[in-house]
Amino acid sequence: MKLFTLVMTTALLTLTVQAQTTTTTISTSPETQSATTLAAPAKPAATNIILGYKAATDSGRAADMDVIGGRNAKSKNEAFAGYRMDNGWGGFFNAVQTYNSFYKNDAKTKWSQGDSSITLIHPDFYKSSNLTLYGQLRYYIQTTDRSIDKNINHFAYYFRLNAKFEGGHEIYNELIPRYFGSTKYVAADTVNYIEDTTIYSYKIDGTGWKIGAKSWAQYEEHQKTGTGYSLEAGPQATYNFNSNFMISPSLSLPLLQSNKVNDGPKAVGTDQAYLSLFLQAKL
Repeated sequence: MKLFTLVMTTALLTLTVQAQTTTTTISTSPETQSATTLAAPAKPAATNIILGYKAATDSGRAADMDVIGGRNAKSKNEAFAGYRMDNGWGGFFNAVQTYNSFYKNDAKTKWSQGDSSITLIHPDFYKSSNLTLYGQLRYYIQTTDRSIDKNINHFAYYFRLNAKFEGGHEIYNELIPRYFGSTKYVAADTVNYIEDTTIYSYKIDGTGWKIGAKSWAQYEEHQKTGTGYSLEAGPQATYNFNSNFMISPSLSLPLLQSNKVNDGPKAVGTDQAYLSLFLQAKL
C-alpha cells in the first residue's frame, strides 16, 4: 500500500510523462482552463455521452501454441457507458467478458466474466495544442468468483501523456499503479503492481495509418514470493477508419524478465513473442 501511495502522490505532484489510452479516447476532452487555450462554446449534451466497445485479442506466446494445455489465444472484451460534464468531471461503468483458448484442453477453453469497474474522470491536468496530461481513477467491482472469494479490493490510477510533434510524430505514455487489497492473501498473490506503456508513432499523411513501436514494462510485488518485473517491446501500427473506429495490430518481444508478472514472459527469447490486435468503436 505504501508503494501505491508513493506512486500516486508522485504522479499527481509532478504532472509529467503519462498518456492517453484506449479508455480515455472514449470521451470528448473537456475545455481546459489552461492559459494556453481559448474557451470554447458549450457543447451539446449528447457529445458528452460516453458509449463504446473495445476488444484486445492476443495469440498465445510462441512456445505455448502447440503444447497441450498451453494457451494459444485470449481476448478481453469491454463495453462502457457513462457521461462527462463540460467542466471535465464524469464517470463511466465498464462490463468485461474474457475468452481463453488452451491447446487440446476444452475444459479450460471458455468465455468468462471479468471484474466490472467504475471510473472517475477528472479535468485534465494540462492541455495545449500539442501536449495533454490527464488521468482517471478506477475501482474494480468484485464480480469474478476469485475476487469475491478472496475479497479483493482493486484500485488503479491511469496517468497519461499524449505529445504531438512536427512532421507527424507522436509519443503516448500511460503509467498505471494498482493496489490489490485482500483478506485472504497467499504467498504468490499480487499486492502492488505498476505497468507502463509507451508508444511512438508516425502519422502517414493522406492515409489513416500510424506506424511505430510500443513497449510494455511491468513491476509486481507479491505477498511473500519474489518481486517480478518484465519489459517487452515491438512494432505497432494503428489504422483509424474514422474518429470513432480504429484497429491496432502489434508484435511483442521480451527484453527483460524476472520472476512472475501478470501474463508476462517465462524467459527472454523469441519463443515468448506474441501477436496482438486491439479494436475500439465509440460514440
